[in-house]
Amino acid sequence: MKKVFAIVLSVVMLFALVACAGGSSLAGTEWKLTSMKAEGIEVGAEFLEGLGINGSLTFTDKEVTISAAGESETGTYTVEGNTITMTADGEDMIATIDGNDIIIDMGADGIMTFTKN
Repeated sequence: MKKVFAIVLSVVMLFALVACAGGSSLAGTEWKLTSMKAEGIEVGAEFLEGLGINGSLTFTDKEVTISAAGESETGTYTVEGNTITMTADGEDMIATIDGNDIIIDMGADGIMTFTKN
């Protein structure tokens, strides 16, 4: 009986690992632009919304839609550890997952922070 239980438990664990490996923990999530920082100045979501600057990241199983300032673009993404590589129109954008935040460092253009809804 113990041997049968051990085999069944092993099979269940194997299926769980296969299911987890097939998708991303980002799938089905949406993230809202909550701050931007450039040239030492950081502004929050309320200020950005007052300027009409709204942004979001929406993830499905294989795609990400990046929306900002009334425009949106859909591309693909991969996750390795806490690093997300988003690709659209042949260009890569690298982001870091930090708890409930996704941080996109755009070098000289600044830093955008998105917070999970």
